[in-house]
Amino acid sequence: MLGLVIGDVHEDNVGMRVRSQIEASGGELLHIERVDNVFEILADVDYVVNASDEEAFGRTLIEGLAAGAVPVSFSGTGPAEIIERAGIGAILNSNDHIELAIKFAQLVSNQAERQRATLEGYSIADRHFGWPNVATSYYRAVERLPS
Repeated sequence: MLGLVIGDVHEDNVGMRVRSQIEASGGELLHIERVDNVFEILADVDYVVNASDEEAFGRTLIEGLAAGAVPVSFSGTGPAEIIERAGIGAILNSNDHIELAIKFAQLVSNQAERQRATLEGYSIADRHFGWPNVATSYYRAVERLPS
């Protein structure tokens, strides 16, 4: 299993704990610098971990799912809502180190979830987050605004 960790990955923070847990669970990590086109990299990874527990939106998780990677994020954030809505991936509690270790061990060994992401990831991402759905959501929100 090859994972890509995005988000806050500096020393003494959530990202570093995530990297440690992935490595302890037997997963490999792809270490990259900032890139302009992450989609090319996403096609080669098995899961994408949004390591920020403060991010409001996780576009890279949607792109990762569309490329066939399993999305992983933390509870209570926009990226977690993406995983809930898509019905695929893992939502973690960044404050619970034991849960973090258990979930990563399960993720590394969960071939069914990886297979589903590979076969259905693009259609799931498109169905829930494609432009027609996004445009319809914006239209409905604007319609509710007072004139």
